[in-house]
Amino acid sequence: MVSAAFLVELGVIMLGRMCGTLGLVAFMRLCGYDAKIPLKKQIFIWYAGMIRGAIAFGLVLRIDKEYVNRGVIITTSLMLVIFTTVVFGSTVGLLQLALMPPSKGAAVPEEKKEKALKKLTAEKDETKQNATQSEEKPEDCESYDESSSDDSSYEHMLHPN
Repeated sequence: MVSAAFLVELGVIMLGRMCGTLGLVAFMRLCGYDAKIPLKKQIFIWYAGMIRGAIAFGLVLRIDKEYVNRGVIITTSLMLVIFTTVVFGSTVGLLQLALMPPSKGAAVPEEKKEKALKKLTAEKDETKQNATQSEEKPEDCESYDESSSDDSSYEHMLHPN
């Protein structure tokens, strides 16, 4: 059985998130900045943002233990986290398909796939070749060993002056 507190809290969260998403875009338009975010995408952002999580529950757990209704708040918040994660999380993909169906021309032809794969393979081979060349050391270079110097002590490295 769903409690009244749960439904009220869910309603407040949904309304607040809607005002935060749709309202801010409308406010930006009033100020002269057009974000060019279509209404369908704004609705998707609002819906996807409804998924509550561990941060909300963690904050509720920080409520003082002497608080009278702490148990009710924790239970309600946990119910919200589970409910929104399961319901909104599992239906957000369906909403995306309903609001923004994939275009018919979105499929990539086989020729473009092959061309992209060849280009990627060529870049990978070039990267390997450059790495191999940089690993080769010239024969005329000698390593410089500073350990035989009197000034190479640990103290000198920490305090050069």
